[in-house]
Amino acid sequence: MKVVFKYHVKRVQVQTIELPKNAIFRHFAVQNNELWAWFEIPADHVMKLGPVEERHFELSGTGEWIPDPLLYLGTVNDGHFVWHLYEVV
Repeated sequence: MKVVFKYHVKRVQVQTIELPKNAIFRHFAVQNNELWAWFEIPADHVMKLGPVEERHFELSGTGEWIPDPLLYLGTVNDGHFVWHLYEVV
């Protein structure tokens, strides 16, 4: 079994999100004027029984330089801004 949870993405360039180990990215979107990323979580990690890990992300606006190596996750329209979410690999 598994479940999907959402995690807040701040409007800052570099950030760390603590996620259950083996969480799988599924979606990036704006909801209620906030940025969110949805991750699929294995059932044994749902109640914080499993290990967690810090994962590092970068948020870039259109036209900004993007360092390598990053894994593209998704793009959202946020009012006058368009954000692109990447994970540091």
